[in-house]
Amino acid sequence: MLKEFASVLTVVSLICSTLFCDFASAATKEEKEAKQIAKIKQKVAQVGIGEKAIIRVDLKGVEKSIKGYLSEVKEENFTVTNSKTKETTRVAYRDVERIEKKHFPTIAKVGIVIGVVMGVLIIIVYATGLGD
Repeated sequence: MLKEFASVLTVVSLICSTLFCDFASAATKEEKEAKQIAKIKQKVAQVGIGEKAIIRVDLKGVEKSIKGYLSEVKEENFTVTNSKTKETTRVAYRDVERIEKKHFPTIAKVGIVIGVVMGVLIIIVYATGLGD
Protein backbone atom coordinates (compact mmCIF):
# COMPACT_ATOMS: atom_id res chain seq x y z
CA MET A 1 0.00 0.00 0.00
CA LEU A 2 2.78 2.43 0.89
CA LYS A 3 4.62 1.66 -2.36
CA GLU A 4 1.47 2.30 -4.41
CA PHE A 5 0.89 5.61 -2.63
CA ALA A 6 4.52 6.64 -3.21
CA SER A 7 4.35 5.77 -6.92
CA VAL A 8 1.03 7.64 -7.38
CA LEU A 9 2.48 10.63 -5.53
CA THR A 10 5.56 10.56 -7.77
CA VAL A 11 3.46 10.45 -10.96
CA VAL A 12 1.23 13.30 -9.78
CA SER A 13 4.23 15.42 -8.81
CA LEU A 14 5.85 14.82 -12.22
CA ILE A 15 2.68 15.83 -14.04
CA CYS A 16 2.27 18.96 -11.91
CA SER A 17 5.89 19.97 -12.32
CA THR A 18 5.62 19.53 -16.09
CA LEU A 19 2.54 21.73 -16.26
CA PHE A 20 3.95 24.45 -14.02
CA CYS A 21 7.33 24.45 -15.80
CA ASP A 22 5.58 25.21 -19.09
CA PHE A 23 3.82 28.19 -17.56
CA ALA A 24 7.00 29.42 -15.89
CA SER A 25 9.04 29.21 -19.10
CA ALA A 26 6.33 31.04 -21.04
CA ALA A 27 6.38 33.86 -18.50
CA THR A 28 10.16 34.15 -18.68
CA LYS A 29 10.02 34.17 -22.48
CA GLU A 30 7.59 37.08 -22.35
CA GLU A 31 9.76 38.81 -19.78
CA LYS A 32 12.85 38.34 -21.94
CA GLU A 33 11.03 39.79 -24.94
CA ALA A 34 9.85 42.76 -22.86
CA LYS A 35 13.42 43.40 -21.65
CA GLN A 36 14.71 43.18 -25.25
CA ILE A 37 12.10 45.69 -26.42
CA ALA A 38 12.99 48.03 -23.55
CA LYS A 39 16.69 47.87 -24.52
CA ILE A 40 15.87 48.62 -28.17
CA LYS A 41 13.67 51.58 -27.16
CA GLN A 42 16.48 52.90 -24.96
CA LYS A 43 19.01 52.68 -27.81
CA VAL A 44 16.60 54.41 -30.18
CA ALA A 45 16.10 57.20 -27.64
CA GLN A 46 19.89 57.59 -27.25
CA VAL A 47 20.43 57.91 -30.99
CA GLY A 48 17.87 60.68 -31.45
CA ILE A 49 16.08 61.76 -34.60
CA GLY A 50 17.43 63.39 -37.74
CA GLU A 51 19.86 62.91 -40.58
CA LYS A 52 22.80 62.68 -38.18
CA ALA A 53 21.15 59.80 -36.27
CA ILE A 54 22.47 57.07 -38.57
CA ILE A 55 21.73 53.49 -37.56
CA ARG A 56 21.79 49.91 -38.79
CA VAL A 57 18.91 47.63 -37.78
CA ASP A 58 19.11 43.83 -37.90
CA LEU A 59 15.67 42.21 -37.97
CA LYS A 60 14.75 38.81 -36.53
CA GLY A 61 14.76 36.13 -39.22
CA VAL A 62 16.00 38.47 -41.97
CA GLU A 63 19.58 38.46 -43.25
CA LYS A 64 19.57 41.93 -44.78
CA SER A 65 19.97 44.97 -42.51
CA ILE A 66 18.11 48.24 -42.73
CA LYS A 67 20.47 51.21 -42.89
CA GLY A 68 19.64 54.87 -42.69
CA TYR A 69 18.70 57.55 -40.21
CA LEU A 70 15.92 57.70 -37.64
CA SER A 71 13.20 59.93 -38.99
CA GLU A 72 10.35 59.12 -36.60
CA VAL A 73 9.94 57.38 -33.24
CA LYS A 74 6.60 56.15 -31.87
CA GLU A 75 5.54 53.98 -28.92
CA GLU A 76 5.29 50.71 -30.89
CA ASN A 77 7.67 51.37 -33.82
CA PHE A 78 10.20 53.69 -35.39
CA THR A 79 10.95 54.76 -38.95
CA VAL A 80 14.30 54.46 -40.70
CA THR A 81 14.90 56.57 -43.81
CA ASN A 82 17.50 55.51 -46.37
CA SER A 83 19.91 58.44 -46.74
CA LYS A 84 20.38 57.94 -50.49
CA THR A 85 16.94 56.91 -51.77
CA LYS A 86 14.84 58.63 -49.06
CA GLU A 87 12.79 55.40 -48.84
CA THR A 88 11.24 54.96 -45.40
CA THR A 89 10.84 51.67 -43.51
CA ARG A 90 8.67 51.35 -40.43
CA VAL A 91 10.14 48.89 -37.93
CA ALA A 92 8.30 47.41 -34.93
CA TYR A 93 10.43 47.13 -31.78
CA ARG A 94 9.45 43.46 -31.39
CA ASP A 95 10.94 42.65 -34.83
CA VAL A 96 14.40 44.06 -34.01
CA GLU A 97 17.22 41.66 -33.27
CA ARG A 98 19.93 44.29 -32.90
CA ILE A 99 20.40 48.00 -33.49
CA GLU A 100 23.70 49.82 -33.93
CA LYS A 101 24.45 53.50 -34.09
CA LYS A 102 26.89 54.36 -36.82
CA HIS A 103 29.76 56.20 -35.24
CA PHE A 104 32.17 58.61 -36.80
CA PRO A 105 35.11 56.46 -38.00
CA THR A 106 38.06 56.33 -35.58
CA ILE A 107 40.58 57.11 -38.32
CA ALA A 108 38.66 60.29 -39.10
CA LYS A 109 38.71 61.32 -35.43
CA VAL A 110 42.48 60.72 -35.27
CA GLY A 111 42.97 62.71 -38.47
CA ILE A 112 40.99 65.64 -37.11
CA VAL A 113 42.96 65.66 -33.84
CA ILE A 114 46.29 65.54 -35.71
CA GLY A 115 45.15 68.35 -38.00
CA VAL A 116 44.12 70.55 -35.08
CA VAL A 117 47.39 69.90 -33.23
CA MET A 118 49.45 70.68 -36.35
CA GLY A 119 47.44 73.85 -36.93
CA VAL A 120 48.02 75.01 -33.36
CA LEU A 121 51.76 74.25 -33.64
CA ILE A 122 52.04 76.22 -36.89
CA ILE A 123 50.26 79.19 -35.31
CA ILE A 124 52.56 79.04 -32.25
CA VAL A 125 55.71 78.82 -34.42
CA TYR A 126 54.75 81.84 -36.52
CA ALA A 127 53.41 83.81 -33.54
CA THR A 128 56.70 83.44 -31.63
CA GLY A 129 58.76 84.44 -34.62
CA LEU A 130 60.52 81.10 -35.04
CA GLY A 131 59.14 80.71 -38.53
CA ASP A 132 60.92 83.79 -39.94
